[in-house]
Amino acid sequence: MIDLRYHRLAVLLAALAAPWPSRAAETIDSGLWDSPYGRIKFRREGNQWVASLAESGRICGLSKDEDVLRGKIEDDQFTGEARVCFPTSCAKPEWALALAVVAKAPPRWIGGVVEPKRGCPASPKGALKVEMRPKSTAIKQMVSQPPKFKSPEVESLFNRARDDIRDADFVSAANKLRQALGMERDNVDLLLKLAAVYRVQKKPQDAYDTLMLVVPKDKKLGYYYLASLEAERHKTKSALDFLDKAVTAGWSFDEETMDDSDLEPLRDRPEFKELMARAQKNAERSSGKLR
Repeated sequence: MIDLRYHRLAVLLAALAAPWPSRAAETIDSGLWDSPYGRIKFRREGNQWVASLAESGRICGLSKDEDVLRGKIEDDQFTGEARVCFPTSCAKPEWALALAVVAKAPPRWIGGVVEPKRGCPASPKGALKVEMRPKSTAIKQMVSQPPKFKSPEVESLFNRARDDIRDADFVSAANKLRQALGMERDNVDLLLKLAAVYRVQKKPQDAYDTLMLVVPKDKKLGYYYLASLEAERHKTKSALDFLDKAVTAGWSFDEETMDDSDLEPLRDRPEFKELMARAQKNAERSSGKLR
């Protein structure tokens, strides 16, 4: 006899998969993800991915670093288990079947959890939505909006490169951006976009060299994204040094910086908290609240 819970979940997955292109998810261990449990981070264990809490959980009273998801991703589908918990008077937490469709744009999984029948409320209640945490929005606020170019040809190359990025064709995107830089070598928008592409391609030295070209033109942006790159590479001292230089140059986006998942390795450092206090003062000065 077919278990109707499994049948309903299969129907849900089929419906979710229909409108989405079949692409692999963004590199799973490249940052933090939002989930029903709170912010989680992934690690590989053998042929499985395991997610643990990056901070204490919103539900179940789970603790930081406690595992909440585990399983495999094959053919753009996650198959594994999720933690399910109940009121303490009812039952102990346990693992239950979880299935989800994986999408690249935006990087997320959507599916469900087959709850064990215990005759009491369970959490999460059948739904499973996991999304890559967004990067800092500061670049949207500080880079020219829309980007400025000296010629229609360069603007066309930039826009076509952006389309390539949406299609995950990073080789083509990098080629177009390099071609555009051959015509406008000092364009900060082109340099930042190329550095971002190099980071996705796992070419940190190329990204570093490109961001160094940004520094003479925009110290705040250049140093900030160097700090982000170095933190991602777990070069904590270098990351803090670059972030210090960005704040000294006037970096003031303290809220966006606090939400930038690439800077996660710095968050518990006292130097980071001091830098965020200085960035906040920069913001207050620029708004006229601090003189």
